[in-house]
Amino acid sequence: MALTKVTGQGLETLSDGVTITTADNTTQLTLISTDADALKGPMLELYRNSASPAAGDDTGRINFQAENDAGESITYSQAFSEIAAVGDGVESGRYKVGTMVAGDFRSRMDMTATETVFNEESVDLDFRVESNASADAFFVDAGNDVVTIKNSGGAFNGITAQSLHVRGASAGSTTPIMMVTDGDDSVEADSEILHLSFTGDSSFTTAIYVRFNDQGGVQGSISGEGGGSIAFNTSSDERLKENIVDTESKWDVVKSLQVRDYKWKRSDKVETGFIAQELNEKWSNPVMIGGDDVTRNPWSVDYGKLTPILTKVLQEAIEKIESLETEVKKLKGE
Repeated sequence: MALTKVTGQGLETLSDGVTITTADNTTQLTLISTDADALKGPMLELYRNSASPAAGDDTGRINFQAENDAGESITYSQAFSEIAAVGDGVESGRYKVGTMVAGDFRSRMDMTATETVFNEESVDLDFRVESNASADAFFVDAGNDVVTIKNSGGAFNGITAQSLHVRGASAGSTTPIMMVTDGDDSVEADSEILHLSFTGDSSFTTAIYVRFNDQGGVQGSISGEGGGSIAFNTSSDERLKENIVDTESKWDVVKSLQVRDYKWKRSDKVETGFIAQELNEKWSNPVMIGGDDVTRNPWSVDYGKLTPILTKVLQEAIEKIESLETEVKKLKGE
């Protein structure tokens, strides 16, 4: 065993190292500081005293070792530090933590001057962050290459996410499951909040950018074509409907609708359209009734839902025009 002696400055090594051996589970080494100020307490320093330091030099390792069942000494875990840059004023370090995984030593966390990498060697090892309310607040499914938030799997309602699955429980209009916000104090022209792109193909026939689902199935989608057109689709499959009958006349309904010109208070922009509360009195189907807080839950109009009754009235108008044309031809003797 290496020889040591105790001096007034601490423990002095007299040979190449210090070995402390005990036969039970008692503490082998304790560092005690009696300093009463608020500064640093007991410190353990690993100091590489080299006259020619260079990037890549090992500055210290802590190995956690034990024997395997074959009597071999194995480093099961290791904390490792090295110099990344030695230039005066630009000194940088690197710190790694590794463990033994199925007989091979693997890097589990690697912190450099520019990044922190987990599972650097691409082993099939999941990564999980637990919160006080969720065992899977953040979960990386290494086997399926999927990142999930508040969920351990990427599948839901028969759909399997290929990259990211965010799952939560909204309690109302002020508690969305996910928010994407732009903190720029001055939003410039053409600024984007969300960008959806097919990056490998520009000539596809039809593809879905966004699909809207509930447990009953697809409610609608936003689809596009490689040529540049976008379609906003609402599910309208005959197989999903029953009690199908012809629509009654909507002539009087459309005549009663009040089309207004107005100016938006926030932007001074002048537009032509409907007032949701007025439209609701005449034809409520396209109106979503709002709440007391106009900034959070205003009344709104789905203009697309006006299309069926406008089409019905246009058909009625065409019939009237065709009937009048027939009468005119009769009067002209044609």
